[in-house]
Amino acid sequence: MSDPDEELRKIYAEWPTEKLIDEYKNSRSGYTPAALRAIENELRIRDADVDLSIKCPRCGMSNPASAPRCDCGEVLRTPPAPLKAPSPEQVLKPLKANKKISDEERCGICSGPLVLGEEIVQCEKCLKYFHLKCKDDFGGCNSPQCQVDVKKCPFCKELIRADALKCRHCGEYVDDAVRKSVQPKECPKEAKDALTYSLVGIFCFGFILGPIAIAKGLKALKIINSEPGCPGRGKAQAAIIIGALEILLNIAGFIYRFNSL
Repeated sequence: MSDPDEELRKIYAEWPTEKLIDEYKNSRSGYTPAALRAIENELRIRDADVDLSIKCPRCGMSNPASAPRCDCGEVLRTPPAPLKAPSPEQVLKPLKANKKISDEERCGICSGPLVLGEEIVQCEKCLKYFHLKCKDDFGGCNSPQCQVDVKKCPFCKELIRADALKCRHCGEYVDDAVRKSVQPKECPKEAKDALTYSLVGIFCFGFILGPIAIAKGLKALKIINSEPGCPGRGKAQAAIIIGALEILLNIAGFIYRFNSL
């Protein structure tokens, strides 16, 4: 198995000194502690004229730039925004660092030493060890196989699984197809208009408004049939029935008046 620190050293050994210094000074927040240590070591080898420390804003102590936090607890380096997040199925087992762990292992997040007798945790899936503070800061194990792809919820901006259909923070559906399928659909305007014309036609101009109500009701039914789950079928059917009755009643009235002459 290749040593990650050795791989990083080989990469940065090919960089020109000016680029190493520029990245170290201006972009240190975007690098992991292991990467910063590799850059520091390469700059020391080249005896580059650059300050390899960072001053704690709280206590003023000088710390290696690769250190994620000062001994006083102050965070010194803002970690890069994760593209992945710890899987909720992770199991982290608490334990104390024994001599074997202290001598052979390092924290899987900050790459710092694990002190003998220190309270640590171990991921039961990838078997990595972590400081308690590092685990809390990151939210769990940082191994790729122990994480899931994430994205930002477009509504509340919280991180959620990339394959999530619904945000667990705000409850909004983030999948467009699902959101459209569960959102209540509006009754077609034609169904409302048809019912209005038919009701008005009961009191006046039924011989005119009745046919209009039937035409609009039929158009509404066509829209409703083309969109499953669309409401308004009852209104459209009622308008058609009322409109038809108005036409029949008006015809019957005309016949009655004609026979009465």
